[in-house]
Amino acid sequence: MDNFWQVWQGQSLTTGAIAGLAVLALTIGWRWGLGIDVVVTVLKGTLQLFFWGVFLEILWPWPWAATLLIGAVTLAGSRRPGTLAAGLGSLPVLLILAPQNPAWVGLILGATQGLVAQTLATETRLWQERYGEIETRLALGATPAQAYAPYRRQAIAQALQPFLQTLAIAGLTGLSEWDGGLLLGGGTPALAVLSRTQGAIAILASFGFALPMAFARRPYPQNLPFGNY
Repeated sequence: MDNFWQVWQGQSLTTGAIAGLAVLALTIGWRWGLGIDVVVTVLKGTLQLFFWGVFLEILWPWPWAATLLIGAVTLAGSRRPGTLAAGLGSLPVLLILAPQNPAWVGLILGATQGLVAQTLATETRLWQERYGEIETRLALGATPAQAYAPYRRQAIAQALQPFLQTLAIAGLTGLSEWDGGLLLGGGTPALAVLSRTQGAIAILASFGFALPMAFARRPYPQNLPFGNY
């Protein structure tokens, strides 16, 4: 814990300067919608990161740190759709990466949860928007799987699109947060690039494992309208 406080105290001037610039920017942008909700969100995020840092500082040296992190991250996102599927889908990848560094747990599990949740939300939206088309297919004798499946595939493609677009131009638009974080933490450029590559592949693999489980807990609706879907 002493090292934790030393880091925060050592960066207090830098943090204060950045916070001052943020306040100035919010003041300037007030009339364009940068209101009190932005300030509340930033303060909430700062407190969450602070306590998360304290948690990691205590947990990191423990041999079972990765296991506890998987449980903590899953519990923190338990209200998000597909969280359980994302956690189980990430396990094969995390069994390889987490023993090397527990930080992989938050990176892989968080990204996988986001992709699964986005897929399910997009799927619901498409089903509602294409209500008439689905109803017509069912009336013509299609099974629920035949009627709904095309929109499930579209949902997967749309959820993956931002991730794949970012991956497609990796290295052409400068440093990502991933690379920059590793370099700021003292890592070498080679390690930063390798870790980003490993992370991208791991996220795609975890997403692929998580999808069947997420869809198994979310069968095609037998009737319209969709209710709680």
